[in-house]
Amino acid sequence: IDPASLIIIPGQGISLGEVRGSWAINGILSQKLWVDEMNPKHNVELFGQLSIADDNPNPIHWGGSVTLVASGVIPSRENDSFGIGYFYTGLSDKFKELVGPALSLAASQGVDPNLINLQDLQGVEAYYKFGLTPWLALTADLQVIQPSVESLDTEVIAGVRTKVTF
Repeated sequence: IDPASLIIIPGQGISLGEVRGSWAINGILSQKLWVDEMNPKHNVELFGQLSIADDNPNPIHWGGSVTLVASGVIPSRENDSFGIGYFYTGLSDKFKELVGPALSLAASQGVDPNLINLQDLQGVEAYYKFGLTPWLALTADLQVIQPSVESLDTEVIAGVRTKVTF
């Protein structure tokens, strides 16, 4: 991602220069930490992911997540599950530099450049899925996300979803 390679085509938008030889590596972990011998659907599992890529032309240089999920561990709520997870996304320095001309333009126009200053982003999520019946589930979810734009506040998002299995 080279700002000098940006070409603005009227009516069509921005065209980026071509880069060859890009690479990315991704690793995934899924490990059962505990399994009920009487019912393998009752378990505790750890999930993880780690990815890294070159920083040109990829906007994300590296990222990772880790999640812990427990299913059927409460004896009276065997269809329930709950989990907590964390993620981190490291933006590439090349991508952050690409925003540099916009920061300069913003400053020259009297706009606070921190309004578009980029940082890595991260967040956590926790959920509880109520298995109301074998075919109906209700999930409550809470996410806390630190956005990639420095001037934005940390977001707290609550949600509810229903799943019906036919």
